[in-house]
Amino acid sequence: MHILHAFDWRYSEVIAEIESIARAGFSAILLPPSLHTQHGINNTPGPWFLRYQPFSYRHIYNGLGTKSELINLINIAKKHNIKIYADLLCNFMANEGCNRGLKYPNLMTELPDNPEYTLIGAELNLSVFDENDFEPAQYIKDWNNVDQVQNGRLSGSDTDLGLPKLKCNDNVIATQKAYIDALLDIGVTGFRIDAAKHLKEHHFHALVNHIPNDCYVFGEIITNGGRNTDEYERFLAPRLHAPIKYYDFPFFHTAFRLIKEKNFGRLEETLASIDDVGGKGIAFYTNHDINSI
Repeated sequence: MHILHAFDWRYSEVIAEIESIARAGFSAILLPPSLHTQHGINNTPGPWFLRYQPFSYRHIYNGLGTKSELINLINIAKKHNIKIYADLLCNFMANEGCNRGLKYPNLMTELPDNPEYTLIGAELNLSVFDENDFEPAQYIKDWNNVDQVQNGRLSGSDTDLGLPKLKCNDNVIATQKAYIDALLDIGVTGFRIDAAKHLKEHHFHALVNHIPNDCYVFGEIITNGGRNTDEYERFLAPRLHAPIKYYDFPFFHTAFRLIKEKNFGRLEETLASIDDVGGKGIAFYTNHDINSI
């Protein structure tokens, strides 16, 4: 199976290219996060990472298109035997300039219910987070420390307030399950779990087990290599028993190292035999997180 990562494409752009995508042999398309984010609102461009900083799970409002346009894309793709996969963000919310008084959504970011972009209705009383739904304001400084990675904020510097980290509690998990259900209801048939290393075991399995078995599910756990490397052993190895696939970062790093060394004699033999993810690997060429390597 070949998956096209339509990383920064509007829904209308995917629809316009759907026939050529099908002719190229792709059987699935992974879309950018279908959430309410700061990126692209009112057609104002911004850096890609704003797509990964949601304000709310209740709406699709990010400059890519409306809910009805997404449903139209899903239906058109289905006619071409192409499945649509969603990018799940389960860890961090956007920082609205608050240090301690976190409240999501607040008056500046909450949207009224509107059939053009509402996924989860307000009557469910979900996706309205408060200070009880966030971890304390600590920052990830040691990326091999499991506690810091699974409880800390992403922060660019000592003066950056960082991205508030959601707790693994009943309200957060219920909201994320409702979001998954809403995407399933409109025809999404697969999910990519973004930054899965930041999820605690219970949180990770609660979401994975909620997704129907006939969906295609894969996770992103970035490692610095394969077996016997720190990130692999601490973050990827414990998750390999889950019934999902993973981006094959061990494969990527092995290929990258051999190409960089110009060791082409070993390249084909090594890559044909490497399997550090137990047959669950998804090979990739590049993605937004590693394009600077």
